[in-house]
Amino acid sequence: MGLTLLLVAGCAAPTAVQPDDTPTLTVSLPSPSPTPDLRVGGRLNVRLSHDLERLTPLLLAEDAEAGRVVHLLYAGLTRLDDHLLPRPDLAEQWRVSPDGLEVTFTLRPNLRWSDGMPLTAEDVRFTWDALRSWEVRLGLQADLHDYVAAVTVPLSDTVVFILNRRLAGLLADVSFPILPRHIWGDLPLQVLQEADLLAAPVGSGPFRLKERWPGHALVLERNPYYYGPSPFLDQVAFLVAPNPQVTEIALRQGDLHLAQVPSEVYRLLQEHPAQRTLLMARYPAPQYTFLAFNLRDGRPFADPALRRVWALAVDREAVVREATGGEGIPLRSPILPPNWAYVELPLRSPDPEQARSILAEAGWSDGDGDGIVEKNGRPLVVRLYVRADAPERLQACRQMAEQVRTVGIAVEVVPADFRSVIAAKLRPPYDFDLLCMQWRNLGPDPDLFYLFHSSQVWREEGDMRENLYNFVGYRSEEADHLLLAGRDAYEPEKRREIYRELQEVLERDLPYYFLWGDPLYLVADARLTSADGPINLATPNFFWNIERWYFQPE
Repeated sequence: MGLTLLLVAGCAAPTAVQPDDTPTLTVSLPSPSPTPDLRVGGRLNVRLSHDLERLTPLLLAEDAEAGRVVHLLYAGLTRLDDHLLPRPDLAEQWRVSPDGLEVTFTLRPNLRWSDGMPLTAEDVRFTWDALRSWEVRLGLQADLHDYVAAVTVPLSDTVVFILNRRLAGLLADVSFPILPRHIWGDLPLQVLQEADLLAAPVGSGPFRLKERWPGHALVLERNPYYYGPSPFLDQVAFLVAPNPQVTEIALRQGDLHLAQVPSEVYRLLQEHPAQRTLLMARYPAPQYTFLAFNLRDGRPFADPALRRVWALAVDREAVVREATGGEGIPLRSPILPPNWAYVELPLRSPDPEQARSILAEAGWSDGDGDGIVEKNGRPLVVRLYVRADAPERLQACRQMAEQVRTVGIAVEVVPADFRSVIAAKLRPPYDFDLLCMQWRNLGPDPDLFYLFHSSQVWREEGDMRENLYNFVGYRSEEADHLLLAGRDAYEPEKRREIYRELQEVLERDLPYYFLWGDPLYLVADARLTSADGPINLATPNFFWNIERWYFQPE
């Protein structure tokens, strides 16, 4: 079974000036033809695992494949590179005021939409006024509602974001696609939130929509009004191929040039290589699985010594390997590779003997010989809640319970329904000892304020705030300082050092015990390369410089 794409002067050379009595030789030759650029041309066929029935402005936060299509059609003020670091896009530069409360973006000259209409700062303001009006508490909208006071347009090529506190993550936030006001400006902003961008696909990215076959394909072609150098590729075709077997055959035959594939297809291509050379890579999806300790007074794991005991008693690599069938990526940080702020923390080997010593130093001992330690007559027995419909997490929890049992901690693993049981544990009165959870749809900026800053902890009775994500009750003056410093520092190298320190603090304090990231697998035609060198496929932003991609001659 294969995959079928439904796509049914010359001028005279100058003559030398000679004295009148000197014979002259006049030769008229055509000028040489320009050498063709062999990088130009071709169509890149990319797999879609499902049909994109519509593209709404916020879908890119929920659907990575839709996000990739959107970012080829629409540009932002910035774009994120393969390490998710902001770079200029529609804005050729930005300037931060000395107090950090105004960020001024200057647009490139002569910007145009793909229909030829001018793109101005008013389009930027229109887009961001819409975003700020939508009552959606995604990470991006949370920043906008909490920190962006106004977006102003002093000049047709200038946009100013006025903040009520410094927010370095804004530079990543403004990679959000700018929408054309002349197309969508008559819609109420709340209606625009659900508008199908494919219904009027006028963008400013390197490609524009050429043809669409619902259920089969989206075909993009070069955008003639793109501000940058014209893409080398003639077209990018997104082909709907939900069947893994069809995907594998299409990659082997060269009908697909780039595909995110299920793990079983990736393994088959590794074990039985195709005759044509393929590039293979994996990277963590923007999500991670972790164990959350309740750090509130009166809870066992409010004692940092017990959290350290857990970390020493558990063999993370073994747990992840067995629970995920060898696919999970063991993690020790909430910032995932290949993010520019990610730090490879030193490996910590399990050490049950040291765990027992720490328990003894903290006053825990097995006085009655039942294998469970006690303190002040109270045995160390805790409950660990985990989703009953998440078999990998359930297995991991049972393995961890077995491992910590060897040092004297008894863990009752409680499989539970998320909506009726676990969700209630995330709200007051936070009745849990341990929760096995997963954060999903992580944003590109490494800002961890909402998860770990003490201001995001419930303040007891009378605190009516919603969306408090520091449900573990983590409070640390050192972490608070670093979390705010990370928001204050607009310079990438300074931020990198701040987040290095923060990751070390979180590794020491252990508000979470990180388990694994889920890998995504990518396979590509080995002929693909870029004018910048080999394409980095081990990143969610592998398309970031697609206008510079081309096929090497065979």
